[in-house]
Amino acid sequence: SDDAVESTKLFFLGSDEDLALFASALGEASGYRALPLADVSEYLAALDRGEAGLLAVRSTTIAEVKEPLLRRAGRKNDGLCGILVLWAAGEADEDALAPDGLPVYTAQWPPVPRCLRLAVENALDNLMLRRRVLELERHAESRAQELERLNEIGTSLSAVHDLDTLLN
Repeated sequence: SDDAVESTKLFFLGSDEDLALFASALGEASGYRALPLADVSEYLAALDRGEAGLLAVRSTTIAEVKEPLLRRAGRKNDGLCGILVLWAAGEADEDALAPDGLPVYTAQWPPVPRCLRLAVENALDNLMLRRRVLELERHAESRAQELERLNEIGTSLSAVHDLDTLLN
């Protein structure tokens, strides 16, 4: 969706050749533009700046991004991070490599344009919704704390039976 495109960036970690194939499959008309990364630290820096991002990687490079992303997820659950793993036929089992605790989306490699665009769109939409759920959970928690405090105040006020003490 347009909101997902505007609010979430699409990063690509891989060779120039893979990036060219990925970008070609996305197509300019899709509105998606993959931002090339030299290594996973650039992605982590973008997340630390508060930029939501989907990281597209080939399944052959998932091992190098797995641990840094899991460490960050353990420190911060801000809903900014997701991984689009591009799997080729005959490569390692997806479940064995995909990091638990992170949203992982998949697409085939080499990419089929329509399938890749749908996978990217769905992943970006899901990340946007995940961030919104986290925001709503934080808001609900804040409201619950406010209600608890108001309840404490009400309980304290009801314990005082002297009107002059209450008014002063």
